[in-house]
Parts: sequence; structure tokens; C-alpha cells
Amino acid sequence: MKKILLAPLFVVFTSIFVYAKSGVFIGADVGASFSNKDFIKSSAGDVSNVGKVSPIYGLKLGYQQYFGFIGLRAYGSANLIEITRETTISQAGGFNTIKAIGEANYNGYNLGANVDLLFKIDFVDVFGMGAFVGIGYEYAKFKDTKIDILSNQMGGIDVSGKIKNISGDGLVYNVGLQAMILGSHQIELGYKFTPYKVYGTTDLYKNVIKEPELKSNIKLNGTITIGYRYIF
Repeated sequence: MKKILLAPLFVVFTSIFVYAKSGVFIGADVGASFSNKDFIKSSAGDVSNVGKVSPIYGLKLGYQQYFGFIGLRAYGSANLIEITRETTISQAGGFNTIKAIGEANYNGYNLGANVDLLFKIDFVDVFGMGAFVGIGYEYAKFKDTKIDILSNQMGGIDVSGKIKNISGDGLVYNVGLQAMILGSHQIELGYKFTPYKVYGTTDLYKNVIKEPELKSNIKLNGTITIGYRYIF
């Protein structure tokens, strides 16, 4: 009798997992990246910086396979990144601190290969919710960037030049939430931890005096994105 009563419940419970969509997918992302340092190093004074919104635009292409309510996906990613930083160099100047201020836009891209573990529940055959966690490897490259850090006070030192050879690579970690609509459409909110460092070298002048070439780095920290996937 108990088996007879439990059978309908088992059918209802397992039926919420049977619509998991497998197949090749392609998608696009928009979002913002975060970093905590600048590429600037100078003997002209103490360097500090403020980050502005750094947009990111990306594409993904891969394949996902579900086994009930658990799945795996493997995919490649490519993103365009723009990091905007306002740099301030504080210099000693008599009784007051003299400040030189400049802004730089670091334009670049990253390429990645990723594997995610998927979890999914389909409440009905036209809508489901899910989550993912995964790992990947990423390479990032930025264009050489011109910067002018200019003082607006008498006696201040201007710093100008280029930040060059900006690149880095390392492991990344992915987490996020998903909504599946009508089987083939998927909306995704994700966060990618990017703890690897991106290195650059400086080619700067203090007024007309060339500084030594210095190597510095930033840690990108992370990227938050919202994206759309179409599953074939």
C-alpha cells in the first residue's frame, strides 16, 4: 500500500528534472570588471588611483550535457575589456602637497577555456531555474596606453609616457544563476573571480627626465556579467 501511495509522488518529483536541455550553445554577455591597482609606478611621488566603471562585452560558444538535474558544460569565451583609471601622484611642495592628476583607458581582450558543473530544476516544460560553478584558464592582453599626469600648481612635476607590454594569464573561477525559458533560451547572471595578475612596464618621463623602466602589475579581481544563451 505504501509503495502504491509513494509511486505518484515519485513520478511528480522526478518529472521536474526531465526537461533539462542539452546541446551546443552560443551566447553574449555584458558586464563590468573590477581591479584594485594601477600600472603606474613613479619616483615623482606617492601614486594612488580611482577606478571607474570598466565595461566588458563577451561571447561564449560551447556544449552542455545534462544527466537528470545535474550537467556539465565546456565552452570558450572571448571578451573585450576597457579599464578606466584616474591616477593621482602626490608630491611634497613646501607647506602643501602638490597633486598631479591624469586618466588612462586600458583597452584589451581576454580569451578563456572553461568547464562548469550545472544544477537545474525545470518547474514546467517552458521554464526552469539553475546554478553553476566552474573553473577555467584565461589569457588577457591590453594595448600600449598613453598617459599624462599633469600638475596644476607651480613647482609640480608632470609625468607622461606609455604603459607597455600589458598581459597576464591564470586560473579563473565561475559562479552564477540561470533561468531557462522555452527550452532553448537561457538568461544567466554570473560572477567570475580572476585572481591572476596582469603585468605591464612603464616608459615614463618626469618633465624631461626619463625614469627607469619599471614593471608593475594589477590584479583584475573579478567580473560580473548578465548574458543570453541560445541552445540548439
